[in-house]
Amino acid sequence: MSDIDKKRPRTEGNGAPPSPIVHLNVGGARRDVRRSLLLALRDASKTADSEEGGEDEGEEGGGNPLVDVLLQGAEHWSNVTTTKDADGLVRIYLDREPEAFDDLLKYIQHGKDFIGELICKNSKEVGSSDGGLRLKQLRMEGDYFTVEALSEDIDCVLHGEPASFRADSWFTLAAAPTRNRQGAWSGWRWDTVTGSEGIASKTTERSLELCEVNETGTYLVFFSLHTVAVTALPPGHGYHGEDTDEFCTLGVFHDNATKSEGGHWTYALARCGAFDYREDKEVRRTQPLLVTAAFADPVSLRKGNLLYCQHGTGVVTSSPMQRIGDLVGMHSKFKSNPQCVSYLSLVRVFGDCIKSWNVQREKDLKAEPTTVKWTPGINDFSMPSETSLDSVSLDDGDATALRFKKAGLYLILGRVSARLRKDYDYELGEKPAVQLELCTKGGTPLLISPHLISWPVGTDDEPYDKRIAEYGPIRDVVCAEKDSIIRVKAVRGACFARHGTVPGEKIPTQNLSVLRLSPSARADRYQIYMEGGKLSFRRHLGLDEEATSERAPLFEIDDSDDRMTNNMSLLVTGEVHCIVVGSLPSLAASNATIMVNYHATIHSQLAKDSARGAHAFQGVLDLKKDDFVHIELNGGGDMCWDYSPNAGQLAFVVLDQ
Repeated sequence: MSDIDKKRPRTEGNGAPPSPIVHLNVGGARRDVRRSLLLALRDASKTADSEEGGEDEGEEGGGNPLVDVLLQGAEHWSNVTTTKDADGLVRIYLDREPEAFDDLLKYIQHGKDFIGELICKNSKEVGSSDGGLRLKQLRMEGDYFTVEALSEDIDCVLHGEPASFRADSWFTLAAAPTRNRQGAWSGWRWDTVTGSEGIASKTTERSLELCEVNETGTYLVFFSLHTVAVTALPPGHGYHGEDTDEFCTLGVFHDNATKSEGGHWTYALARCGAFDYREDKEVRRTQPLLVTAAFADPVSLRKGNLLYCQHGTGVVTSSPMQRIGDLVGMHSKFKSNPQCVSYLSLVRVFGDCIKSWNVQREKDLKAEPTTVKWTPGINDFSMPSETSLDSVSLDDGDATALRFKKAGLYLILGRVSARLRKDYDYELGEKPAVQLELCTKGGTPLLISPHLISWPVGTDDEPYDKRIAEYGPIRDVVCAEKDSIIRVKAVRGACFARHGTVPGEKIPTQNLSVLRLSPSARADRYQIYMEGGKLSFRRHLGLDEEATSERAPLFEIDDSDDRMTNNMSLLVTGEVHCIVVGSLPSLAASNATIMVNYHATIHSQLAKDSARGAHAFQGVLDLKKDDFVHIELNGGGDMCWDYSPNAGQLAFVVLDQ
């Protein structure tokens, strides 16, 4: 007889087949349970042996040993506690709560449907983020019987399905150089496709169209365009008309939106860009400031949508696209490699745990708020069930705080704007900046990104009314404790709560989106420092040391000098497709490039003599084992920024196979 047969006999002691009913005494309550249901419980449970592929794999499963004991039958229960009914029926005794055990078996039968039903029945109690007492007891029962999927399923029903991404569900369209008959560079066009064309496909029309969406769903949209900074607006002004959009716009042709002059049904997804607040109009015209206009946010797209790009009237020219193409071609260091600065990536989001907010508009034009106020964004993401609770929501009575109701990993993407305060005095010594803070419920900092926006030395030489607005990116992965909060604060600055805010703007440019990631998501994060005149990396997930060690790193930090780079590198430990997001302060340099094996992959350029903001990194990387990643700086900067312990960051989320 095999070991499995010894441990799990298939017959009763008299040779008869096992009884279809197993008789239990659960905390004093009689329970007659179908053997098939206990077999399902065993298959749903996990042990260390089953995870490692031990002897219990196969038809019998590798479940919890306690369930094995229940299935053996009364004649094998000599070493466990039993009770006997008045008629002599022997029952094995389980020291568990009867209701919780019943709920566990119902979950085994009906899955998430039962959890949703349970929440509906206890809706008054489920106001808390953990779902109330009965769900707490069900979680404990699942832990006792090692049913690992239960806790995650409860979270999915309570807070929505966590966001996940797949290696076969992304698409990138990037610029490629064009050459004349003599082989000289003559421009660029959207022509380089990577990823899956099942997601989207390049259009063939000679227009502003970029690609056609082939699958309906929610997508992370990563957009970058090498362009020029636009003429700045006076303080407090905003563009409201359809024909007065100053930034470059990523839009969608759609069948149920506003009809444009060209006869297409269209609406805009996003606006992005930077301001040129130099006073001399002739200088602005003849010496344009090149920038990368960047956008990263989740959006809903439908099959058949056509994505397109255009420039607004902030560019002083009668033919914006041709003029911008010429300017970029003349001045860009990437005219032969434009795919690192001009690209559109779509990454399909699976799951519905997504929340978004816009910055609230200040009614008082003279107001100089130091903390951003949020209001819920308007979107058509797929929504969790009506019984679901938000993983993140506005704090009660405080529009400046976003509170995490559920602990876990979160991908956060957004953009905010600020300006210097009227009474700001450089003589005070502290440099102005806008920072993002993640704090515990009691206010203890968990993470601070201090340079969403920063101002270069000498800003005080410009008149105040020309320092209009600095835009700064939010690109990060954070590990949030339950009841921790996020705030965006202006240190010696003022949040610019007029331009790009709601209500009022037709396309808000100041926003924040949060996606809760699965507990099993492979994510990694590296803080960027300036040490001894060179960039260095330190792994920093926001977890304690033990929890960090349990997550295998995606990279090894390589500080050797044999790579012919002045900065530290990240050495890839294994083949991986991943999302990368991050930011770096403008104080480092006006140009920052993510390099993979010395090849420029993602580039960010800021307007050196005008609005600075911060460098934004976003995109999809296809990395092989032993590839190395580093950041190259160019264009000068204020190297005094090493006073900050956390200057910038790169975060990575793996696309599942």
